Amino acid sequence: MEALKMEPQANSWSDDRLDELSHRTEKGFDEVKGEFKAFRQEFRGEFKAVRQEMKGLSDRTDEGFSETRGEFKAVRQEIKELSDRTDEIKVEMKAGFAQMPTRDEMNERFAELNRSNNTLLIVGGTLFAAIIGTGIFG
Repeated sequence: MEALKMEPQANSWSDDRLDELSHRTEKGFDEVKGEFKAFRQEFRGEFKAVRQEMKGLSDRTDEGFSETRGEFKAVRQEIKELSDRTDEIKVEMKAGFAQMPTRDEMNERFAELNRSNNTLLIVGGTLFAAIIGTGIFG
């Protein structure tokens, strides 16, 4: 039953009680300081790890950009080479088209071919008639 007894509440603050309160308060602050110190150390460690991870990502990103720049440079060079070759082909085609006969010249050549064909038909027909005529009258 003694456990159920409560100590009477002290109505006055003696030096001993004030010293005890001061000691407990200091002890509590020391504990809080220790916890904050541990938290700061843990926090610093975490931030350091995050910074290292971000630096790693940054380095890989820089490498990726460098590779991409190199690839773009190669593509630009290929496009320039294709453009230069296209320009060369244009020059060759212009020169080729310049050497082609005009429409009037082509019409004249076809007319000449037509006349040649007519002449061949006449000569061939005459020879054929001569051969047949010799065979009949022969």
